[in-house]
Amino acid sequence: MASSQTSQLESIDIMSMANGIVLTLEMDSIPKSENFTAWQANSNWFYITLYNVKGDSSQLRPKKLPDSIRDFQIISTNESIQLGLRLFEPIENHEFSSSEDENLIVASLHYSRVYLAQLDTIEKMELGKERFQFKSSFRDWLYHTGRGLTVTGLLKDSDNRMNLQTQIGLGLVVGTYFMDLIW
Repeated sequence: MASSQTSQLESIDIMSMANGIVLTLEMDSIPKSENFTAWQANSNWFYITLYNVKGDSSQLRPKKLPDSIRDFQIISTNESIQLGLRLFEPIENHEFSSSEDENLIVASLHYSRVYLAQLDTIEKMELGKERFQFKSSFRDWLYHTGRGLTVTGLLKDSDNRMNLQTQIGLGLVVGTYFMDLIW
């Protein structure tokens, strides 16, 4: 059995957003997508494991963590590197996007809808009772697809960030948002 090519994790950038966390991982080469995995533990830790990836944990630790992250750890083994984020709010959904042109992996971690519904900006909105509600699974699919298309479109072509893929992704996200407001 032949061994898989090992990639090197070169840097980690973490951004905190109102709806979750975005990690941008700069690599020397992009591993196969089946080598990325993530899960939420019951202990408020969220883990991302990258198989066939190496990295110097002492050099990778971000200098400053966003306030939404309690703690951060990097666990390096012979087979993988694991990133642990101890959060105040649990992650409900996550998705990975990668750009071979820029050797980036973007991990988008999304807080739960229950938490998002409690945010001040949402609570202050005075929405009337909903007359019609389209299925939440369809709405979630539209949001996830729109976000995925937007991120991969932005990462795909550094010369033309507003390419067709980005435009379709933004259109899906904005259109779904307005459908949520109306229905």
